[in-house]
Amino acid sequence: MDNINEKIKTLYKILENHKDENTEVFKAAAEVMEILSKEISELKRAIDSIKETVNFLNDDVSELQDQLFEEVSIEDLEDISDNYDEIECKNCGKKLYLEMSAIKNNDVIKCPDCGANLLEK
Repeated sequence: MDNINEKIKTLYKILENHKDENTEVFKAAAEVMEILSKEISELKRAIDSIKETVNFLNDDVSELQDQLFEEVSIEDLEDISDNYDEIECKNCGKKLYLEMSAIKNNDVIKCPDCGANLLEK
């Protein structure tokens, strides 16, 4: 884009040298070049802003990926599974995983599908 601005400046100088010969052409061309030059400057600022925003978003997404997809060891999974128990609703057959502490500390845990007490024996 810098190259375009340089060419516009060069063309403007050429036209300026001949402005007495073609006043109307010079004025029209000068006006167009001024508008183009301003538009190019605005586009450059917008592109720079977009690049900065994309870089920030890329960093944020990378950080989220790292957090979401951290490696989990087999031991971690075993520890997690030791804290949960699979319970099947006797009423509707829905299988759920509940924390062992929730099972021990509650008399009633309702099935989310049918509302029956999952802890009823």
